[in-house]
Amino acid sequence: GRGQAIPGAEVFAWVLLFSPVINPWYGLWMLPFLAVYPTAWGIGGLAALPLSYAYGFNLPGRAMLGYQHPAWVRPVEVTVMLAAARWRWLRARLRRGGAD
Repeated sequence: GRGQAIPGAEVFAWVLLFSPVINPWYGLWMLPFLAVYPTAWGIGGLAALPLSYAYGFNLPGRAMLGYQHPAWVRPVEVTVMLAAARWRWLRARLRRGGAD
């Protein structure tokens, strides 16, 4: 049903969660599943993925080591995921009629 996640998406999520190395483009494997069953977590995660490319080699003129991220990257990534969690919570609350 519509309330159930697609099993393939869950499999990819678990594989990525326990993978010793996650390259940002691995998240694109989730895209076909999110097209069929969009979730706030999935969309937020895909929206935050490009931030992983903000590092020393890709940011000219910065005094950072090769793969060092600027200080602002992690807070922005966390903010995107917290916004996704908030969006999910608000939608669930509206479905219940706003009662908490």
